[in-house]
Amino acid sequence: MSIRKLIMTGFFTASIFTIGNIAIADELTIFEGYAGFEPLKIMDLTAALTELDGAEEDLFNAADLNNLCVFYVLKKEYSKAIENCSNAKKLASMDRGVAKGTLRDINSNLEIAQNRADTTSLAGAAD
Repeated sequence: MSIRKLIMTGFFTASIFTIGNIAIADELTIFEGYAGFEPLKIMDLTAALTELDGAEEDLFNAADLNNLCVFYVLKKEYSKAIENCSNAKKLASMDRGVAKGTLRDINSNLEIAQNRADTTSLAGAAD
């Protein structure tokens, strides 16, 4: 996937916080009602890829990017996961309507991705 251009459009609203979220593998959090939620909820990465590839990534908001981050963590593509979580964090931080819990969930996903990347790097260096 190419690097995304993220433009704050003001379309990101507090709806992310009223719809809900769900914790999946390793306490990763995905947001309901956003890109990839249904297939990620049941850990169907093939269906998630189909849904995420069909979405307009230029229109992704913080919740969509968070779900994309989780997808990449599950695929063990940690650099892409970190990129998407970082972008989700930036967008969420810019929106005053974002609940602290939502930002905390995004930060937690970012931390998990970074820890997995570090563990993978250390394992590779030990070989």
